[in-house]
Amino acid sequence: MKHRGFTLVELLIVIVVIAILAAISVVAYNGIQQRAYASRAASAVDGAVKVLELYRAENGSYPTFTDTPSGYACFTAQGTLPATGPYAENECNAEYGDTISSELNTKLTNYVSRLPDGSLPSIDTGYGEQRAVLYYVYPNGQEAEILYAINGDYDCPKGEKDSWREGTTLCYVTLGADGGGGGGVAA
Repeated sequence: MKHRGFTLVELLIVIVVIAILAAISVVAYNGIQQRAYASRAASAVDGAVKVLELYRAENGSYPTFTDTPSGYACFTAQGTLPATGPYAENECNAEYGDTISSELNTKLTNYVSRLPDGSLPSIDTGYGEQRAVLYYVYPNGQEAEILYAINGDYDCPKGEKDSWREGTTLCYVTLGADGGGGGGVAA
């Protein structure tokens, strides 16, 4: 009498092969997600740099604003940051109260028909959750910074790297530091 079916060894081999393929897929998927996030951040930063440099070329300084409590502004259009989780509407860092600046956006819409979308997936930076590109202008108006965070220890797709907390990378682009537009912008 012949037995039909698989032996225990054959079943174990199939299970091991499936587990190996699943592990490879998870690693590949995580890498793809991280590259997509970095690409989205780089695109948002490129758009921000272009509109800020257009403003500076015409006005001689970077745009200032006074309508955010922290001195930083979320660099994205109104309505792109809904209230969810720890965030209020139009807020990109609940810990510090960084919000979208209507004043800044009004100044910049004279240079572009639509502001770049600077919203990003939420990241725990160790200093609160952050979910957008941030803009800061120095009091003299001649220098500004664009900041964003990446999960993990990665090189920044745009700007300089500052690993302030294990597992999180802060990227910042300095504008105007060289006396001309776009100083410190790393490709």
